[in-house]
Amino acid sequence: MNNEILNNTDIPLGESFILINSDLDGLVVRDDKISVGASLTIANKNGKILLNAPDLFEGKDVLHVNYLKMTIPTGEPMAWEEKYDAVDTFWDKYGTGKIEN
Repeated sequence: MNNEILNNTDIPLGESFILINSDLDGLVVRDDKISVGASLTIANKNGKILLNAPDLFEGKDVLHVNYLKMTIPTGEPMAWEEKYDAVDTFWDKYGTGKIEN
């Protein structure tokens, strides 16, 4: 967040944070490119889903990259001082691998 590496899980409302998966290994490569999907789900402590984005890269999923990153926003309808689970998943569209954060 704010170009700093976080060692905690406290993100102020209205801010966003970036999750980076680097040193990728095991993805199926075709013509020097990978094809990945990316999803993001945010739920409150009771399990109510506030955000469900099933395929953020849909239609733009063939990439030539060495890392995968996702910017995760905070804000409405989230409430101050509440805890939330943010689950992002990257999956290999050419193979069977996946990364879940």
